[in-house]
Amino acid sequence: MKKISELFKDIVRCIAIGITISAIISIAISIMCVFMYKGNIVNIVCGIKTVLICIGAFGMILVAILLMKKKKEKPMKYINEWKKKYKIFSYEMVMLFITLTILICGGIIDWFLFYKL
Repeated sequence: MKKISELFKDIVRCIAIGITISAIISIAISIMCVFMYKGNIVNIVCGIKTVLICIGAFGMILVAILLMKKKKEKPMKYINEWKKKYKIFSYEMVMLFITLTILICGGIIDWFLFYKL
């Protein structure tokens, strides 16, 4: 039972980080898109969606490369500090969940644009 609760805490922490990163990216891109699109809200939201999906896809490619090279790499230098923050997940799994959350945020915006506007 303890492992399941630690796994749940790791997943929630990764999702929270992913949502925070998505919010920061969305704010930065919306500021840039306001000047580019002269305040057209549909184009601004579409720009945010595009950037989130591109960053999420790039992150997934990076995770795939890290997982392929995993057997050849040395162990982490700061493994004790890492295990204090994440009891179950390795850094590859943390990156996977964060980029997956960013992709899901982009997908939610895409769903909103397609079905609601």
